[in-house]
Amino acid sequence: MEKLAIEGGKPVNTEPFPPWPSFSEKTFKMIIEPLKTSKLNYWTGEYGKKFEKELAKWHKAKYCVSTVNEYGAFHLALVSLGIGAGDEVICPSYTYFPPIFAILNTEHCLSLLTLITPIHLTRKILKTKLLKGLKQL
Repeated sequence: MEKLAIEGGKPVNTEPFPPWPSFSEKTFKMIIEPLKTSKLNYWTGEYGKKFEKELAKWHKAKYCVSTVNEYGAFHLALVSLGIGAGDEVICPSYTYFPPIFAILNTEHCLSLLTLITPIHLTRKILKTKLLKGLKQL
């Protein structure tokens, strides 16, 4: 096996990564109209509704609801599922903070962090470990 680049081996990528986010000229042209007309939100402009309709069609779904960010999406999902006070939501221990924050702000739910490794991903093992963990609570 060859040495890793960090150990003096040949790097896999020798070109700099492109900037992120990266936008096309078409994107910049599309941004100008709502800014000029002040039709920036869901109620005064058509873009939010148009985006939801096209995204639903792309996903072959009947509806689509856009949110302002990841936290908003998680919070909306939890509330729409009827998750509330006293409920517990099982999450991987290695996660980003918006899902946990959304859980804690959904009528004081609790997030249960659990270790999930590749060996735990089969349904039988995962189901057994989850049920055992819940019984211990």
